[in-house]
Amino acid sequence: MRLVPLLLVMTALGPFPGAAAPEPRPLDTLEPRPGPERFPAHPHPQEQRVMSSQESLALHEWARRHLEETEATRESTGHHLPTELERLRAMYFLSVEDRSWMGSAWEHLENLEGRLTEGSPEGVILEAYRGALEVVRAKHARWPPTKLSHLREGVGILDRLVEEEPVNLEVRYLRLVSCYYLPFFFKREESVREDFRVLVAELPRHPEAFSPAVYRGVVEFVLDKGEPAERDRALLREAVTPGRDLSS
Repeated sequence: MRLVPLLLVMTALGPFPGAAAPEPRPLDTLEPRPGPERFPAHPHPQEQRVMSSQESLALHEWARRHLEETEATRESTGHHLPTELERLRAMYFLSVEDRSWMGSAWEHLENLEGRLTEGSPEGVILEAYRGALEVVRAKHARWPPTKLSHLREGVGILDRLVEEEPVNLEVRYLRLVSCYYLPFFFKREESVREDFRVLVAELPRHPEAFSPAVYRGVVEFVLDKGEPAERDRALLREAVTPGRDLSS
């Protein structure tokens, strides 16, 4: 089986009430292009999307190997910010299924935040991972009020960042995977459809928005879960054709 498509999968956070998504803002800054106006709503509104145990194991294995690769790069290049951001991404994916990684992920995030100068463009990405990690904390929390508190905090951060930077694809992706597996009563279907729509439209033209390994995973997730139209599906598949340069 392919491991890459499973990179972007998150499990549901459990049955507790949450807040509805804000009204989506018009994406005035996006370049118009043909594409579906709607993405599929939850197929069975009373059922919760779930990740299989096989998918969960594949996600964890991919993240473990990616972290090992970044450690090797770190030894040769030092603690450069791009490498440290990749380590944060790997720790985030590891923490989704293994709560023991939460402490390391938070510590690394805070260390990176302390290194940035005010106004650094990486600050938005780090804040998005703070929001996404809050959602993972909600997943692992045992007490329902604690779950709800972490979820509101994390999704609130991601909603605000999407509002401020609607074409930041990594922020869009993190909000998507943070909300995709939530139960129907969280009322996140509108934001899920909006994030799928933006990613389908922009991913083929912006491979530089992610590192190559993560980019392939984002594209595969959108192909697998977003059900894009055939024209868009072809463009997305072309974007991850083996051998294609994903650096620009």
